[in-house]
Amino acid sequence: MLHAVAGWALGKGDLPVTLDDEWSSVASATLLERGQTYAEHDKPDSAMMCFTIVANRRFNVSDRDTAALADIAMAINDVGLIYSNFYYDFKKSREYLQRAFDMAHKHHLEQVELLILNNHAMFDRVNLTLYPDVGITTDSILHQLQQVFHRSLAVGKSVAVVTSNLANTAIEFDRVDLVTNELRQYLKIAHQDTTQKGRFATALSQIALQYGEGHYDQALQLLDATMTHDLLPYDTQWLGSVRYQVLLKMGRDNEALQQLSEIERYATEGHHELELLDVYHNFLEYYRSKGQTDSVAHYELLFLQLKDKMLNQYKMADMNRQQFLQQIEDANQRAAEHAYKSRVRGRVLWVVGACAALLAVLLTLLLHKNKQLRERNRMLYEKNEQLLAAEEQRHAQPKYHKNGMQDEDAKAMLLERVEGVMRLSDEVYGDDFSLDRLAELTQSTPNQVSQVINELRGCNFSTLVSTCRVREACRRIKDTEHYGNLTIEGIATSVGFKSRSSFSKVFKRETGLTPTDYRNMSLGDGKK
Repeated sequence: MLHAVAGWALGKGDLPVTLDDEWSSVASATLLERGQTYAEHDKPDSAMMCFTIVANRRFNVSDRDTAALADIAMAINDVGLIYSNFYYDFKKSREYLQRAFDMAHKHHLEQVELLILNNHAMFDRVNLTLYPDVGITTDSILHQLQQVFHRSLAVGKSVAVVTSNLANTAIEFDRVDLVTNELRQYLKIAHQDTTQKGRFATALSQIALQYGEGHYDQALQLLDATMTHDLLPYDTQWLGSVRYQVLLKMGRDNEALQQLSEIERYATEGHHELELLDVYHNFLEYYRSKGQTDSVAHYELLFLQLKDKMLNQYKMADMNRQQFLQQIEDANQRAAEHAYKSRVRGRVLWVVGACAALLAVLLTLLLHKNKQLRERNRMLYEKNEQLLAAEEQRHAQPKYHKNGMQDEDAKAMLLERVEGVMRLSDEVYGDDFSLDRLAELTQSTPNQVSQVINELRGCNFSTLVSTCRVREACRRIKDTEHYGNLTIEGIATSVGFKSRSSFSKVFKRETGLTPTDYRNMSLGDGKK
C-alpha cells in the first residue's frame, strides 16, 4: 500500500487522464482506493488527483466525523508520498507528512498516526542515501521503527506493516541485533494475523532472526521458500535485496551480484529510480570494499548522475504538471463553493423531506399496527367464544352412568360436582369464597377437592376460581341488557375481584385481551 510502504519510483506521467468535476463527488474511500491502484500502476498524476480531492475535503468535514477525518489524514499522507516517491520533491513531501501527522494526532486517529510515523522513518531511510551528511543514522531510523512497533503492538494496529519495515531495514543496515526482541515479540502473536501482510511479516521476521544469528543457510532457505509465494511486486523486490545481503554474508559474491543485477533490471525497466539509486549505491559499496577502482568510478558516476536528476530535474515540475495540479485545486474549489451554497438549501429540503417521510412512515405503521391489532383481537375473541360454548356443551352432557365406580371414576365425579358449583353457584363470585366452602358444597374434603383440581384440571384452586370468574365476566360484558350499566371495574367487583388492576391482569392472561378490548369486540367494534 502506498500509505504503508515508501518504495515507489517515478513512472511515466499520466496527464491525459481527464479531470472532471464529477470526481469531486466520489466517496473518499473510493478515491483512496483508486489512488492506490493508480500508484501501483505507475500513474502518479491520477493518484495525486484522487488524494488531493480527498485532502481538500477537510474544510467540509465536522471534527466529530472521525471516519472522514481518517480518510483525509491518509490522503494528505499519500500526497506526501507521491511527492517524495514519484516527483522527488522531498521538501513538500515532508510538509505533507507532517500535516498528516498533526491532524491524526489532534483527532486521536491512532492507526493513521502509526502509519505516518512509519512513513517518517522510511522517509529518513531515503534521505540517508540522498543526504548522507545530514545527521541521520541507521540506528536512529531503527529506533524510530522500534518506537512505532511498540505503539502498534499496544493498540493492535498496523503491526505487520511496521514489523516488515523493521525487519527489512535491520537486515539492510546489518543491525538485526538491535531489533531481535521486537521480532521475537511479533512472532509470538503472528498467528493472529492470517492476511498476506501478516504472512509476509512473519516470514521476514524469521529470516531476519536467522540472519542476525549468523544462520545464513537457514535464512536463504526461508527466503527462497517465501519468494515462491504469491507476493506483491515491492515485496518481491524487498526479498531480492535481502537475498543479496544474505549471499554476501555467505561469501557467494557472484550470486549476490547476479541478484543485484536482477533488481537493477527490474528498477530500470519500471523506472523505479529510488530502487535503482539503492542498487547503484550497493554496487558502489561492494566494489569499494573490494578495491576495484574502475568499477567504483563507474557506479559512483551512475549514482551521482541519477541523484542529480532526482534532486534537480524533477524538483522543477514541468508546466503541464503544474497546470494539472491547478486543475485539481480549481475543481475542488468549485465543488466546495457549490457545496457551501447548496448546504442550507439541501438541509432545509432534507428536513422537510425527512419530516414528510417520517410522518408517512409513522402513519403507515400505525395503520398497519392497528389492522394487526384488530385482527388479533378478533381471533382471540372468537377463540374465547368457542371455548365458552364448548364448556357449556360439555357440562350439558351426562358423563357417568356406572353403578360400581373405581377411584378414577370417583375423582371424575367429584370434579363434575366441583365444576357444577363453579358454574352454577353465585357464591363463587363472593370475595370470601374459599376451598373449604367449595368442599362443603361438593360434600367432600378440602384435601380431596384440591387433589382433584390439581390432577384433573392441572391447576390450583385459586387459578380455577380466577378462570371461572373471568368467564363469568366475559358473559356479563356481553350481556348488555342486564349488565350494560356497569363499568369494567363494576363487572370486576361483581365477579369477586377486589381491584381493576388484578382483574385486568387475570383477564388478559386468560383471554389474551384486555377487558376494554373484549367489550369493544362484543359490541361489534373491531370484528370487521
